Amino acid sequence: MNISATYAGKLIHHCGGENRGCGGAILKGEPIMRGVWYYRKFRNQINWHFECYYDQAKAYLEANPFVDKHRGGVGPPRLDLTLAQRRRRKSIQVQGSTIRRRMKEAVSMKLPGWEDRLKTLNTSYNKLAAEIKEIGGVPRKWYS
Repeated sequence: MNISATYAGKLIHHCGGENRGCGGAILKGEPIMRGVWYYRKFRNQINWHFECYYDQAKAYLEANPFVDKHRGGVGPPRLDLTLAQRRRRKSIQVQGSTIRRRMKEAVSMKLPGWEDRLKTLNTSYNKLAAEIKEIGGVPRKWYS
C-alpha cells in the first residue's frame, strides 16, 4: 500500500473506510492521509484524517516495537577473523577449489593412473580441510 498526504478533493463519507478510522466525514479541502493499493487490476483506496491515521500508526508501533534485524548484508554473519587469517582462509579456499576441479577432471577423463591421482588429490584436500577447520571451520560446499 502506498500512503501519501494530500487534500480531500470532495466530501468523503467515512474516515478509514467502514471499520478502520473514526468513521466521521472528511470535508472537501481537509488534509488527509490516503492509502492506495492495487488488487486484481482494481485500484483501491482508503482515506483518513491526519489525527486518526496518527493514532492508528502510534498504536501499531507500540504493539510492535522496533527490533534491529540487519546483519550487514546477505548471507551468514561474518567470521571474526584478523586480516591475516582472512587472507589465509581465502588462499585455502582457492586451493580447495583447484583440487576439486582437478579431481573432477581426473574422474571424467579416466587417463591411466587416474585412481592414484584421485587418491593423492583426496589426501591433499583433506589436509586443506583440517587446516581451514582451525580458521573459521570448513565451508558447507566442501563436502556437499
